[in-house]
Amino acid sequence: MSSQTAASSAPLKVHLISDSNVDAIGQYLANEKSALQLSVSSSPFGQVFRALLEPDPAEGQDFGVVWTSPEIILPTFARALEYAPIDEDQLFSEIHEFAECLRKAQNRFRAIFVVSWTLPRFIRGNGLLSLKGQGIRKLLLKINLKLSEELEACSSIYLLDAQRWMEAAGKDSCSAKLWYMTKTRFHPEVFRRAASDVRAAISAVLGASKKLVIVDLDNTLWGGVVGDLGWQNVRLGGHDYLGEAFLDFQRALKALSRRGVLLAIASKNEESVALEAISKHPEMLLRADDFAAWRINWNDKAANIAELTEELNLGLQSAVFIDDNALERARVREALPEVYVPEWPEDPTLSASYLLELDCFDSAYTTSEDAARREMYAASKQREVVRKTVGSADEWLLTLGTEVLVEEFSDSNR
Repeated sequence: MSSQTAASSAPLKVHLISDSNVDAIGQYLANEKSALQLSVSSSPFGQVFRALLEPDPAEGQDFGVVWTSPEIILPTFARALEYAPIDEDQLFSEIHEFAECLRKAQNRFRAIFVVSWTLPRFIRGNGLLSLKGQGIRKLLLKINLKLSEELEACSSIYLLDAQRWMEAAGKDSCSAKLWYMTKTRFHPEVFRRAASDVRAAISAVLGASKKLVIVDLDNTLWGGVVGDLGWQNVRLGGHDYLGEAFLDFQRALKALSRRGVLLAIASKNEESVALEAISKHPEMLLRADDFAAWRINWNDKAANIAELTEELNLGLQSAVFIDDNALERARVREALPEVYVPEWPEDPTLSASYLLELDCFDSAYTTSEDAARREMYAASKQREVVRKTVGSADEWLLTLGTEVLVEEFSDSNR
């Protein structure tokens, strides 16, 4: 599921570095019709270290994608695949050398995306012993972890999880025949999935991640129409497979909010009835305090969404709208094209998985402010309530308890 990003004035330049033929990912990146326009170049495959250490002075690339195979980039791992005894310290030394080359190359790019190491599923390894001792699959886990640790402190180098692409492509993700014929290791579906993740990664680095999820209530956050059934009878939690599915969807939303994504409601309902369900239903995981704002009324949802983003001081391009009703989704897409409206399954058991698969919330970094954003909006909402209850602006300002610290300008507070 692709994210939406703001258009740039000129295509961003992506440079591919690999030890195999990855032209297919370049075609997917360059040819997809999207607001994010990319132009793609590549170094000759099989010259990874040279491409990292001896850059073309005329390159001027924005982003780098480095895709290698562990048995090629790490000679010791290649010996392990032949079941020869290996020195793991030597293996880790080779990973350090590779990571050092990546660190030296990072100043040439806004960001470098390094593809994690995988093996074809037909390499069974040591069978029962693959996750013991120096078993092949255990070593694969170790080298990926070591590479991750080596790159942890590099603020502009990110490791992409290629195993997800292999699983999505299925048993034919790696093709021995393609390798012998064209030195291409992977099925086109792997490259398509990889291109989607690279696009999401670029969007995250550019700061285009979505910051707000606006959800419907009836048959989206819970099962049934609360105005007809009463809050006691909506399907949520309990010994009910659909109730469990709605609860897991709420759990996934809650997890997003902990990552700094704001939650809001746009629902055609009686506000008092809906809020009663949110506050009183014993299985309700999301309560009123979890939502930064809401519009629960009978007005046009597109108008309500525009009001919500204005209230929260966010652009429409920061919002995602989720609704089980296809007509409502179509209305918002037409009226507010900047809002991302993903297709949504009719089957509620798929809702949590659809949400978890969205790439538009990917972020290149996290801050303490991200985690505290919901609390900041809740505090702001409470201040507004207090402001409306006191007699004057001066009295309201006194209730805020604001403290002002004055200090000299310095490098530390710049």
